[in-house]
Amino acid sequence: MGMTIALSLGTTVRKLAVQVAFGVLVSSGVHAQTDFRNLNFEAARVPDLPPDSIGEVVPRSQALPVWLAQVGANTDPSSNHNFLFHGTAGISIFGPQSPMIAPEGRYFVVLQAGQNPMTPPGGLVDASISQFGTVPTFAQSVQFLSSQGMPNAALSFGGQLLPFTLLSIEPSGWGRWGADITAFAGQSGELRFSALGMPGPDFGFFLEDIRFSPLPVPEPSTWALLGVGTVLLFVTRKFLPRRPCR
Repeated sequence: MGMTIALSLGTTVRKLAVQVAFGVLVSSGVHAQTDFRNLNFEAARVPDLPPDSIGEVVPRSQALPVWLAQVGANTDPSSNHNFLFHGTAGISIFGPQSPMIAPEGRYFVVLQAGQNPMTPPGGLVDASISQFGTVPTFAQSVQFLSSQGMPNAALSFGGQLLPFTLLSIEPSGWGRWGADITAFAGQSGELRFSALGMPGPDFGFFLEDIRFSPLPVPEPSTWALLGVGTVLLFVTRKFLPRRPCR
């Protein structure tokens, strides 16, 4: 009887262990599916190169782990390493010893819209990266570093475009941009960055240091008031007479 009880307890313990292990796997899987990751592109698995060297074409899975990529109809395009596309649409990753230095960390990404690389000289196509995740409940804005002028760049969440505003100019010369994400806080969906194919100059969408922030994006009226205040301060200091200190 004692042996029977021991065997029964052993079976129960093994079942509980299996259930706990399964629960851990499930919860870790859910965690992996709902959290945005590699937002600064530091998870890239590309070869280390000598300084200022040009690399080769690398698979998307190595250049942009976790991220999905799309160029035109190609849903798994390769990426250039340390060099841009010329005339055609594509996605490039730069770092860690690239001719252009990353403003934060070691890597940054460039999305280029342009001619369809699959059937040149085809029409203009977009280049985009995306991933699915959950927006943190605290988030009021999604911010990222990019160049100061991006006429053909787009940001969306859950298929809805998010207008973005230039918040500041970083010491590196890159701009920090922000978009209001408060309406989607705590929601799951696709976050997508795109360079849109459109007639005109070929502008690359430089992209780095994506982050969710508890800080709101200032309203346009707030920026206008700040601008007026700066002008008034300048005029006051430059043109109004000053009383000597006594």
